[in-house]
Amino acid sequence: MSQDSPLHNALEQLVLTRTLGGERKISFDELLPSSAGDFFSNDYLSLSTDTVLREHFLRQALAAPRLFGSSASRLSTGNSAEFNALEGRLQRFFGYPSALLFQSGYTANATFFSTVPQEGDVIIYDERTHTSCREGFRSSAARGATYRFAHNSVAALEECIQKVLRKHPQITQGNSTVFFSVESLYSMEGTFCPLVEMVEVIEKLVPAGHAHIVVDEAHTSALCGPNGSGYISLLGLHDRIHTVVHTFGKGWGFHGG
Repeated sequence: MSQDSPLHNALEQLVLTRTLGGERKISFDELLPSSAGDFFSNDYLSLSTDTVLREHFLRQALAAPRLFGSSASRLSTGNSAEFNALEGRLQRFFGYPSALLFQSGYTANATFFSTVPQEGDVIIYDERTHTSCREGFRSSAARGATYRFAHNSVAALEECIQKVLRKHPQITQGNSTVFFSVESLYSMEGTFCPLVEMVEVIEKLVPAGHAHIVVDEAHTSALCGPNGSGYISLLGLHDRIHTVVHTFGKGWGFHGG
């Protein structure tokens, strides 16, 4: 196929402009040295290279009745006892009333925020909240009522809530819900969320039953809390957080970031 086309030329010019502007040009042909110490990936516990874990996984995989795929979505014929058993195990391990498995944390975040908030609801989020959540905001029924606050600022959160309650009286009237989106640990900044203080502010200002707190634990799952059960578990906030997203692609050393 000829590369001499308006589209190809436009993309080449875009890459050139970004390179001249100081952005790094990355080539996937250049592999990282396998002998180097890993101080850059999300494999925090080095589980992805653990030989004992790999051998155990391979034994279990070879014994699985459906090794290569479910053959359909869960909504049609793709559900299985294995799916249900894993969700039950995750529910017990993390200590929540229920668990729903997605193929990635990105999909879980985007799906939740695109489907659960309803018209009349409001979404408040940290300015560093992950792109996957923002994608959900954009297709949500509440997309016209999204508000962000300064990163990890409890004072900014309080000010934002007060503004929202004035602008959206349906919340204090008991007709709508305020959704809060934060992360337990923001990997790009290396900052932990002051979750205890934020929960206290939310509970102080928002009428009981009309706040829904969502915490993305992608970068604390497997690292914090008893047996790696997470930051919320470490802080003892199970009963005060409504939805939690854990992923397998970071500390657990598997797939699903």
